[in-house]
Amino acid sequence: MSQPQTIEEYAEGLAGQGRELFQQVWALAHEVVPEASEAIKWGHPAWMHSSGTILFVVSTHAKHANVTFTPSTREAFDDDLAGFTTGKGSVKLPYDHPAPDDLLRRMMASVSVSTNRLACCGCDDRGREAKPVGRRVAVGIPARLLRRSNFSVTGH
Repeated sequence: MSQPQTIEEYAEGLAGQGRELFQQVWALAHEVVPEASEAIKWGHPAWMHSSGTILFVVSTHAKHANVTFTPSTREAFDDDLAGFTTGKGSVKLPYDHPAPDDLLRRMMASVSVSTNRLACCGCDDRGREAKPVGRRVAVGIPARLLRRSNFSVTGH
């Protein structure tokens, strides 16, 4: 079977609870980030900001789905995610539990606002300026990680 080329094709390949949960997340994405474009990235549905930044990705598995945000977005909701299995940026949603619509809605909105701010004024959520160095940009990277890199970060 070939890889899906569109989110519609991805959804058509799903069945049962996986399809139900995916369609629920897809509907939330349309509600919360209607301006986001949809694409297949790494074989999974992704929602992207107009700047090309990936807002979040959804992957479906045998017994659960993962919604993967940036690690900072996931970390911002640590208290709300206490009952969920999480990864660096991912939230595991078991099919045998109701999807946390309100929480996903808030997480989608949060990453969208953060990305809009970065794209608009070049700042992260803490007001730190992204300063290009060569072909790369760093935002909010701790100084200890910058010592041997080509990045610099300034606050304002």
